[in-house]
Amino acid sequence: MPLSIPLNQLSCLGLNTVFTFSVGAAELVEMGLEVKGQETSPAERVRRVRALMRHANSEPAVRQRLTAALDLRYADTLLFVRTLDEADLSGVAQAWLDTPHPEALPGLIWALATDPREQARRVGIGLAREATWISCHALLENGREVESG
Repeated sequence: MPLSIPLNQLSCLGLNTVFTFSVGAAELVEMGLEVKGQETSPAERVRRVRALMRHANSEPAVRQRLTAALDLRYADTLLFVRTLDEADLSGVAQAWLDTPHPEALPGLIWALATDPREQARRVGIGLAREATWISCHALLENGREVESG
């Protein structure tokens, strides 16, 4: 039994959040959209993730298989988030923002964005928005350093 709400019950923003942050190479390999160890450009990986999202939207079996795979992959984080009171959800997101750990973000986004509680899903989308801003800012700053360096 999945720990997460079905993907087809997520809002469009929630679905995009999950696919942007939590679906990676392992899921693409498992779903047959990528070969393990194959070099893939970031643009090509985005195209493949988008194709998987469209496929999951139209095929219940794909949706269930992907949910089960992500629930298993992020089981520890899911169980932790599900035990939190709603009042503590924002604190977990803020703790990540205060001390970002990129390796923890996909599981935390998955756990929050697919939580049965609406408040948790809002916190997950907010965290994704902030993480995106942090990443874009770092990318631009890195580009400016390269230009001036």
